[in-house]
Amino acid sequence: MTEPPEGQPPYYPPPPGYYTPPPRQPYEIGEMLSWSWRKFTEHWKVFVLGMVPMILLMIAFYVAYFVFYLDLMLNGEDMSDAEIRRVFIRIGIAIGVFFVLLIPVSLLQTNLQRVALAIADGTTPTFAMLYDTRGFGRLLVTFLTLGAATLVGMVLCFLPGLAFGFFASFTILFVLDQDMRTVEAIKASFRLVREHLGLALLSVLLIGVISGLGSYAIVVGLAVSIPVSLLMQVYCFRALTRGTISQ
Repeated sequence: MTEPPEGQPPYYPPPPGYYTPPPRQPYEIGEMLSWSWRKFTEHWKVFVLGMVPMILLMIAFYVAYFVFYLDLMLNGEDMSDAEIRRVFIRIGIAIGVFFVLLIPVSLLQTNLQRVALAIADGTTPTFAMLYDTRGFGRLLVTFLTLGAATLVGMVLCFLPGLAFGFFASFTILFVLDQDMRTVEAIKASFRLVREHLGLALLSVLLIGVISGLGSYAIVVGLAVSIPVSLLMQVYCFRALTRGTISQ
C-alpha cells in the first residue's frame, strides 16, 4: 500500500482482475463518414454553388490542354519547327492562365472550408460565405508557402514532399479556425498529426481516396466528393483539437 499525504485516508491498489479500458480514440472513422455525408445532404446547395467555378475552370483547362496536345500528336510530324514552337507556347499560356486563375479558385476553396467549419459550429451556412475575403492575404501566403515547400520536397526525392503535404494537411484550417500565422499554423499541423499519427494517416488516406474516386465521375463526382472530403477534414481537425462538432 502506498502511504497517502498526511491528513488523507489510505488508498489501495485495484483488486486482482481489475481492468482499465484503453483510452478512447478522439473519433471513429465511421462517425466521420456518416457526419460528413449527413451535413452535405443538409447543405448541398451552398457547396455545389461554390464548386461550379472550380469545376468549370478544371474542364476548360483540360479541354484546352487536350486539344493542343492532340494537335501536336496528330500533326507533329508534318509541322515545321516554328509551328511546333507555337503549339508549345499555347500550352504554356494555357498553363500560365490556369495558375493565375488558381488565386480566385484558392479563395473559393478556402471559403468552402469556412462553410464546413461553420457547419461544425452549428451555424447555417449562407451563400455570402463563398465570397468572404477576410484574411485572404495571409491565406494566399500560406497556400504559396505550402505549395513551394511541397514542390521542393517532390523535386528532391518525392517522399519528403509527400510527407510534408501529409503533416501540413491541417495548416489552412489552423489559419481559418484559430487565426494563426503561416509558420505557426504549419508547426501546429505537424504537432497535431504527430500526436495522432495513425488516425490522421488513415483519415487523410480515406479523404484522398474519396476525392480521387469523385474525379472519375467528373462534374457530378467532384461536386459531391470534394465537399464531403472537406467536411471529413474539418471533422477530423475538430475532433483531434477537441473543438466543436455540431450534431
